[in-house]
Parts: sequence; C-alpha cells; structure tokens
Amino acid sequence: MKTVMAALVVLVLFVPSVSFAQLTWCLDLDEIRASVQDGAILITHQVAEYNCCPDSFTYEVAQEGGILRVTERENLTLPCYCFCCYDLGVMIHGMAPGDYEIHFSWYDYEYWIWRTELRTVTIPEDLPPGPRPILETFASACLDAQSVPEPGDPDEPPAGTWGRIKSLFHRGE
Repeated sequence: MKTVMAALVVLVLFVPSVSFAQLTWCLDLDEIRASVQDGAILITHQVAEYNCCPDSFTYEVAQEGGILRVTERENLTLPCYCFCCYDLGVMIHGMAPGDYEIHFSWYDYEYWIWRTELRTVTIPEDLPPGPRPILETFASACLDAQSVPEPGDPDEPPAGTWGRIKSLFHRGE
C-alpha cells in the first residue's frame, strides 16, 4: 500500500501547472491568411512561434507563372532560451492582375519541421500596381496570452518592444 501512495504523489507533482499553460498558450494556433489590398498581395501569419530574440524576419518570394512560393524566415545572431508568438506579414507589390496560388512556408518549432500551406488570391484587372517597394514586411512584439490589444488601444505596447521574458533574459535577472 505504501508503494501505491508514493506513486500517486509522484504523479501529482508532474501535473502541468497554470504557469505551464500560460507559456504554451499559442501552440498550434498558426493562422495563414492571404488577401489583396490596393493591388498588392498581403500575407499574414498570425500567432507564429519563433525564438524570442530574433534580429528580424525576412521573406523570400519566387514566382513560377501563377504560383508564388513565399518562405518566411527568422534571422538569429544570438538566440535566447525562449520562444514567443508574433503576428507577422508581408505585402507583395507590383504583381500583374490575375489568379495566384500561394505556397507559404515556415519552420514550425512546435513540430520541428518545415510546413507549407496553400492560399489563393485574385488581383482584379482594374487595380494597377502602384509605385511602391516590392516587399513590405511587418512584425508585432512578442504576444501575450492574457490580452492581445487591438491596434490603437492605449495599452498596446509600442512596435518593437520586448516581452517580459526577453527583457529579463537580456538584463540577466
């Protein structure tokens, strides 16, 4: 009987706590969207999990007829021992009117594999491309599981601010 009681105590000690759930809130929530805005193709990757200390995020775009292969990459010089979730995106300007099949790829740290999702968009004939840079990229600060403020919300952190974990890591706390 004493052996059974000891085993039960060990099992209770390894039950994930609320803090573990808060750290993993964004697992498997990647959402890829593609749309057309002002004649440009906008691709967003919401709740993307990457290292919490990236130098930047970049995109490689290759066109083969009506197929666009878009690869999202994080650039790391000195990675931290933590992960964050981000809202990322790229706007591709200068595309001719027509139908496009987008093959969007990223490295998924949740499964340690490259993933690809397909999306389709149509650039209408009446929307000529404007004189803008070919690629524009954007990235949020590290997202928080408790409250992701809407744009313009007074509690929204300034773009490029660091999350709490990253700040502690770099200050050595």
